[in-house]
Amino acid sequence: MDGAAEDRTIREDTRAAMVPRVSQREKACLTLLYGGPIGTEYPLTEPETVIGRGHAANICIENQRVSRRHALVAIDERGNAMIVDLGSSNGTSVNGIRIQRQELKDGDKIQIGYHCILKYSQRDELEQNCQQELAKSRIEDAITGAYTKKYLLDRLDGEYAHVKRHGGTLVFLMFEIDHFKKINSTHGQPVTDTILKELACLTNSMLRANDILARYNHAQFALLARDIADEGAVVLAQRIRRAIKGHKFVVKHTRIPITVSLGVASLSDEVEKAAELIKLAGDYLKKAQKKGGANSVAGGIVKAYIQNGGATITIRQRA
Repeated sequence: MDGAAEDRTIREDTRAAMVPRVSQREKACLTLLYGGPIGTEYPLTEPETVIGRGHAANICIENQRVSRRHALVAIDERGNAMIVDLGSSNGTSVNGIRIQRQELKDGDKIQIGYHCILKYSQRDELEQNCQQELAKSRIEDAITGAYTKKYLLDRLDGEYAHVKRHGGTLVFLMFEIDHFKKINSTHGQPVTDTILKELACLTNSMLRANDILARYNHAQFALLARDIADEGAVVLAQRIRRAIKGHKFVVKHTRIPITVSLGVASLSDEVEKAAELIKLAGDYLKKAQKKGGANSVAGGIVKAYIQNGGATITIRQRA
């Protein structure tokens, strides 16, 4: 009797735990496996999707070995997908075989030129939602809502290559909460997590749509901005510093004063590769923390800003 009752309980729990039925209509998408922010998904919602280097492409791959209009994915009324090479310089391959035109099947790997690989998938709604959540976790920090460090570094390589090829400006700004260890030991991690989230939200409110704010380390953030002059970068650093200092961070009815120190680097620092922007911004940040103690900005572009009549702010110049 007890065994039967136990069996019934198990069967009832199993039925209760069953996953609800969802629509089985499959959706086609491409997932980036190599050559950019890994895991980025591109739903194929239009009859034709152009892959290329130019911003006019539906899927833009910032790599000089990718043609401006490299390939096209066409979806017919029955949901069948066909990829067509558009006369690209470095060709299109499917599963390692160079093609001009080929029907795609679930799981096919598409190589665009030499340094970009996309995976073609057909998924039902439940799997699609699951994959989107996984992709989101790769690019979005769970606590602050800012981008992840990995996503930032992937984008930095692409943005640097774009600016070097087409011209323009690029700024990398790094900042950290002053005396964060003391704040954390005094108030605890749940409180500092709330502060980090609010600080990221406040900073994002001052940025343009294409600027990239990422959580770089525990209490450290980094900002990547293209097409901004050196003077504008210093002004932006000043705005961020002042806004955070003046903001009322209140957690559990307690106001917690927060300031940040910032380091800012740009192409005017005569860098030869993208990684040097990170190192310079980090060095400037350490200099601001060491000399200013708190609430300071350091950067090699400060001198020109001041000479051009910029407002006086708490700034440390590069030695």
